[in-house]
Amino acid sequence: MNRAQHRSTLAALALVTTAAFAACSSLDDRKVTRGPDVAVGGDGPEHSGGSGTGDEPSVGGGGSRGGEGPDSPFGGETFMGGSPAVDGPPEVVEVDPKADAEDVNPNGAISLLFSEGLDPATVTTENIRILDEGREVEGEVSYDNGVATFEPASRLSLLATYEVNVSNAVTDTGGQALKEPFAASFTVRDGTWGRQGSVNADPTLVGSHASATDAQGNVLIAYTGKAPTNPSLTTVFARWVRASTTALGEEIQLEDNGLGCNGVKVAVDADGNAVAIWQSGDGKQAYLRARRFVDGAWERTAQNVAQDGATATMTSANSSAVAIGGGQIAVAWTRYFYQTVGNYAAHYTSVPLKGAWPSMPASHISTSNSSEYLDSTQIALDAKGTVTAMFTWHASAGTYKGVYFARRAPGMEWEYPTKIPSSNVPSSYLGGPVLASDGEGAMAVWLDYINYEYHLKASRYTKAKQFSEPIEIGDPQVIGNAKLASPGGLATNGQSYWVTWTQALGSSQNVYVKRFDVASGTWDAEPTLVSDGVANTDVAVIGVDAHGNAVAAYDQSATGNTLLILGARYAAASRKWADPAPLTDAGTYFTTPLLTVAGSGVASLLFSSSQNESMPAAKNMHGLYRIFK
Repeated sequence: MNRAQHRSTLAALALVTTAAFAACSSLDDRKVTRGPDVAVGGDGPEHSGGSGTGDEPSVGGGGSRGGEGPDSPFGGETFMGGSPAVDGPPEVVEVDPKADAEDVNPNGAISLLFSEGLDPATVTTENIRILDEGREVEGEVSYDNGVATFEPASRLSLLATYEVNVSNAVTDTGGQALKEPFAASFTVRDGTWGRQGSVNADPTLVGSHASATDAQGNVLIAYTGKAPTNPSLTTVFARWVRASTTALGEEIQLEDNGLGCNGVKVAVDADGNAVAIWQSGDGKQAYLRARRFVDGAWERTAQNVAQDGATATMTSANSSAVAIGGGQIAVAWTRYFYQTVGNYAAHYTSVPLKGAWPSMPASHISTSNSSEYLDSTQIALDAKGTVTAMFTWHASAGTYKGVYFARRAPGMEWEYPTKIPSSNVPSSYLGGPVLASDGEGAMAVWLDYINYEYHLKASRYTKAKQFSEPIEIGDPQVIGNAKLASPGGLATNGQSYWVTWTQALGSSQNVYVKRFDVASGTWDAEPTLVSDGVANTDVAVIGVDAHGNAVAAYDQSATGNTLLILGARYAAASRKWADPAPLTDAGTYFTTPLLTVAGSGVASLLFSSSQNESMPAAKNMHGLYRIFK
């Protein structure tokens, strides 16, 4: 075949392919699979109904010259046995998703149609790469009949833009290199909220609950409920909600020690390893217990993190927190005990992911008289395994000593707790401090309460400067009643921190958001008002994905003395918040939202409903959830 015939063949193939693409109603909302080596062509695929979660199943291809052909995003002729050999260099004729496509389904494969048959040995992940902000996407590439298909190892991220790169190391069957390197890009669609579910068929049987997510959006929900063998006792259960299906996994009873349980907390790392902690006891003796989920399985039994101390019996682990990351698990709690002059102590401990809990956790500080107490424990782990623990110290007569922190680097001892300069804190029910870590340090945010004024303060930790002098990050002119959710008021993706809080201005309690950029070390100039500025709000929570897209959720007053939970979406590309929308039905009293946002953008909302005086027939329900994917 000479070059004129080659150009003629390319033109005819491109014309047929373009016509087939135009016949398809959409090619970005399904997963492409490859079939046997037969000719395909004819009409585009039919669409199957979605599941209500925004994902759709794989669907088959149309007819072909040789009967039923394989699923393919490309119509037209590809010829039995592969494309015909030509004497010119191969080219990329078409790509699916199309170049510059938007609203692409996150579950789809990426396919490339070439002008002629290729040497399969050159169709590799080294030569065909999918990039996410310069990072290579893991996956496998296959070749069949002139089409190379890249199957990502995991779901693509919401609102992310991906680059498709083909190098000229790809050759045809005669060894000719690609005419020129090929590049295209596409953008994944945003998520949608799925239907409301419950971790228990009867949500009135669920007590306290907590949730956390891995990088892909698989959510672990832990909760308390009646023990199967003794309904008078409350014990702890856990279930996974997988991002791929949003179906509830098997319910696992985490505790069976015959004692009551409460205060459950959970943490999940990027790879899906997890830990749940809770307090267990009989009213006289308290235990802090934990159970780990590592390499896809729960450890056989729950373990004691803390019980009797060296000097006194622990009667209450009144404030606890857990974190996981960098191959470590870290737990912090404040402890109340009798029989000694000091009534409270702050404890911290950390262990390798599969290590044994130490018999005596680190204890660094205790109160010196009965009028002082420690509270509001927080803990965070960065990817390197460095732990930061934090708590508030309340002194006598309504005064506050401040916010204290301690850190432990891998292989090192715990630092002695140190006060963040100039920090003051109100009662713990107002929230704070909240704490999060990134690869360069940590961020603490809390509410200062001075002379009946509420001021939102933040302090940045870096190795060089430790925790800095706090700065005000709220509007200094807005000093009304404020609340900072703990946990949930602060989130980070490593490149930025996001904080949300509610604060009174005039007759309304509003939701505000502010962002800190790690690279520049600066906060946004002004807080952003996310709520409508009219209705009263109470608790606000926030999360951010790896690409800087955020979700905020909050409860807001509605007609008839009811409460709704609303959600708002921030798109990094536009740098704008969309108008908030209800995430719960009207006519009841929905409260206490908990939010997780995975690196992939998949989010989960966990919430409750409760009775109040105007709705005596309403039920107290916990463990209600919705998934955004």
